[in-house]
Amino acid sequence: MTDGIVKEVHLTEERMYYIPATVILEVAKDRVERDKLKCVPNKSLMGMRGPSIEEVVLEKTHVRYEPFWFVDVSFKTQFDRQTSYSFTPKDGEVVAATIFEQRIGLNEATESKLFQIDAVEHCKRFNPVQFFYDDVLSQPNPALKEYLSYKKVPIENSEKFVKENPNVVRPQRKSTYILKLAFNEAHSLPDDANIIHDEILELNLIDLIFRPVYRFTYFYKPIRKRLFSGRIPDSWEFDYDPVRELNLCEGETRPLSEIIKDVSSSDVVFDIAFETLNLFVPGSMIAARIIQEKRKKSD
Repeated sequence: MTDGIVKEVHLTEERMYYIPATVILEVAKDRVERDKLKCVPNKSLMGMRGPSIEEVVLEKTHVRYEPFWFVDVSFKTQFDRQTSYSFTPKDGEVVAATIFEQRIGLNEATESKLFQIDAVEHCKRFNPVQFFYDDVLSQPNPALKEYLSYKKVPIENSEKFVKENPNVVRPQRKSTYILKLAFNEAHSLPDDANIIHDEILELNLIDLIFRPVYRFTYFYKPIRKRLFSGRIPDSWEFDYDPVRELNLCEGETRPLSEIIKDVSSSDVVFDIAFETLNLFVPGSMIAARIIQEKRKKSD
């Protein structure tokens, strides 16, 4: 039962940030050079000894910024549910008891002969969620939480940020879509409620964060000289994370042509508006009272 329910959405300011690299490209290149043989694919096909350091040569480098989303949201609800409490009498002499001016007999149906009292429980549920979404891979990724331990810098002007950093990956999702995903994680209505008094969605943070990535492209000189092609690639590329300072040579590396696009303006990416916030029951059009709030957490 939901008659008279109060529904609220507490909004906060949408913000854009970038995380500065902790190592510059030249330093990262020196580190990658020392470990480049670990990232060579199909090393076993390059002869018994494998490639030497001199045979694997750096061809080009590339710097870009990739976006991910961080949402801090909570869902609160107050509700009533019917239940019953059971307890045993003090000793075997007790056959009934008067509680709150109501005489209650023993439940003879149970072997232990319990007292059973019908009751209504008045409940509050609070479900906080931190939601991370990799915009490049288009999937949630809780591991992105690790980047929150590094310094982030506000982007006050997205056009200026793109001009100063030309290889910026355009966000494919908008803030309303991301908020809906986060809300689905936080939304938790009780199945056994008889009356729901209120449902409150509190959006504490919704940040679009760009992290730097370095890409290194290498080629294998002996193959280039022999113009040989086959199971052994004559060139390959992998990424380096200049924030966590890690080689990212495992897993699939997406071609840059599929990644690099101009960044959208913040007006396009940030599209949360009153008419888009029918979020309490996913897929419904239930109106909610919108409360505009300033950011609750300091940057």
